Amino acid sequence: MSAIKQLLEEAEVEWKTIDSISELYSGLSGKTKVDFEHGNAQYISFKNVYDNIEVDLGRNDKVTVGLEENQNAIKYGDVIFTGSS
Repeated sequence: MSAIKQLLEEAEVEWKTIDSISELYSGLSGKTKVDFEHGNAQYISFKNVYDNIEVDLGRNDKVTVGLEENQNAIKYGDVIFTGSS
């Protein structure tokens, strides 16, 4: 028996769906290839999430975000999942 299975068998666990204990939202929306050429805002790329156990804040991934746009922002402690792969 695996250690995790043994822990779960010995503990009282209340199972919940991820959307019942969190806020789910997607990444950037309404962006084209041109928006990533000379950006004014930092974003976390799919590759940054996929390649690292924690976000590499040293990367300089930039995207253009207009003043009227309403893009999502992340905060320290957020958990980030890739939507594919």
